[in-house]
Amino acid sequence: MEDTLLQEGSLSDMDVENVGFFGFFQLFIVLALFFVMGNAAYFTVLKIGEQRNVEVLNTKISETEQKISKMQYSESVYLAGKASVLVDEQSVSWHKVISDMHLLTPDNVSYLSYAGTDLGNLTVSAVTDSYDHAANFITTFSSSDSFENVFVPVLSTGLAEDGSAVVTFHMFLDYREPVTTKVSRK
Repeated sequence: MEDTLLQEGSLSDMDVENVGFFGFFQLFIVLALFFVMGNAAYFTVLKIGEQRNVEVLNTKISETEQKISKMQYSESVYLAGKASVLVDEQSVSWHKVISDMHLLTPDNVSYLSYAGTDLGNLTVSAVTDSYDHAANFITTFSSSDSFENVFVPVLSTGLAEDGSAVVTFHMFLDYREPVTTKVSRK
């Protein structure tokens, strides 16, 4: 009876091998799960650390950009002040140039446009109603004390919107000094 009890209560060699295989398989799965969870925890901690590092770096970048901006602003203010001094010393007073131009311009000549450089070189586009008025205008500027090197490459005729004949021209000249007398505007 003991043999039967022993045999009934004992495991066979096959059962021991199956339990050993299944036990090993279960142990492998448990170890694999610990490995995966350990790696997940490790990489989560690394990711959190990297996020903190990124936040710190972004803060430092922002602070550095603010410092650079302040430095650029200070430099631009300095350069603007320096440029202002240079402009005051070297630049043409455009208000004076335009005033002098209008003093010399008769009523029968109109400006279409004008432009100038910091050295006083001017380009003027004008229109009048006859070649004689254009010639008088050019002669007035050529004989002026305020302008020199007057050059008109071409005069051309055309029609105004109302159908009347007009003469248009471009004039190149250099500004040199203020007008002292006003020209008759006839």
